[in-house]
Amino acid sequence: MLCLKPEGSLSATWSSHLAHTALRNEIGSADCRRVIHTSALHQQLVFLNLGTPTNVRNPAFLGNREQFRDHPQTISLRSCCTEKSIGMPKLHCSRALWSPPAVSRLPHLRIARIVLTRARYVEDQSTPLLNLFLSLQLIALGSLLLILATITLSSGISKRHPIFINFIVTWIISCASYIFMVGHPIDWEPPYELCLIQASLIYTVPSLTSASTLTLVLHIMMFFRASFPLPDIHGYGRSWYVWLVLVPYIPAIITFSLSLGIGLKHPETVRRIDSGMYCNMENQYPGKISAILVLVFMLACIILEVLICRDVRRHMSALRNEVFGHLKATLIRVLAFSAFTVVAVIMSIIFFFTDNHGPALNIIIALVPIDAVLVFGTQEDILRSWASSIRSVFDFFRNLLPSKSRSETDILSPTQERMLPRFAFVPVPLKHLTPSYDPSRPHSSSTYESTSDISRMSCVNK
Repeated sequence: MLCLKPEGSLSATWSSHLAHTALRNEIGSADCRRVIHTSALHQQLVFLNLGTPTNVRNPAFLGNREQFRDHPQTISLRSCCTEKSIGMPKLHCSRALWSPPAVSRLPHLRIARIVLTRARYVEDQSTPLLNLFLSLQLIALGSLLLILATITLSSGISKRHPIFINFIVTWIISCASYIFMVGHPIDWEPPYELCLIQASLIYTVPSLTSASTLTLVLHIMMFFRASFPLPDIHGYGRSWYVWLVLVPYIPAIITFSLSLGIGLKHPETVRRIDSGMYCNMENQYPGKISAILVLVFMLACIILEVLICRDVRRHMSALRNEVFGHLKATLIRVLAFSAFTVVAVIMSIIFFFTDNHGPALNIIIALVPIDAVLVFGTQEDILRSWASSIRSVFDFFRNLLPSKSRSETDILSPTQERMLPRFAFVPVPLKHLTPSYDPSRPHSSSTYESTSDISRMSCVNK
């Protein structure tokens, strides 16, 4: 059904016809297509039997996307747009329940007011989910950037392997791909170029992050097996690790090129999704290809995790040793994050067989990088580096304050000083060997690192 706003007030005949048509088509349970604006082609949007009023403004189509796409007037409009080189009007859909006004009052209302009222209702229902989705992506992006800066610039933590750094970088790319709509309302229509780039990235980052997760799990398994005298394990050269860093980008580049080509060839398929969270394409091929790649990579991750668990069971007694304590902690972190592979497999199956995913699955997508932050950003050396930086900043600003503004309790009187025992606290470094595992370098089981950051405060009498 098409609701149109003529110039001026509505006639009684037109309003009565609209009221009966609205009730007959059950507007309350239909999909609402948000108000769209057209130029000289608005007469082409007159659907059904509502007539052709003059000076039509603010048309809105009520019905699902397939009905609009297959409608004869839509096909005619698309042909007309192609001939005149005018962009096809884009439609946004959000399901909402709306009860039309009473029939007795409907003739006294403008049709555009009815359409806009329902559009505002849909916007009010979708905006909180949009804000939640974008907030989760921004939090994950900022946290991952902080982790990346810490492990690459801080000198107080163990050096990470390029495979682990690449894992963090791929998730940064993923979070950055979902924040194009930050700062814009839900009814904002992004430019075609911006929407096309985001849609291509949206189909690319799932395969990129899943492939980087697979390479990280594979590296952990190789390092674990190299830490024990297994006869079937041999050394791995530098070229092997270079390949593990580059492999995730191969399917990502293929998926991005395919999505970009489809979007350039069929620009009318590029649009912002109904919930307003990001742009994608109506063409089903990029989404299905991405879902297949994620499914393959995640199933491979599950197989590797089963092999790791089998090896852990074989060497459980050795892992209880303090020397391998760090390795055991890393294995737990990787397996904890890899538990999301089961969720990824389920979501890939859903994305492959369905077209309308809904905002709930998008919120789950936004939680995955948050899980990566919680698992890998809470490592002991990273937290210790952050705590040291916070103390340094706090001490810097504290020293800027004038002495009068400091608390009087910080200054002792001469009497209080005489009452204190004459003791001095002298830090005595305690050096010992701990395993230097990070999910990174091609270590062997005999690689250790001397750590002197642990100090104890001994009380020495002057």
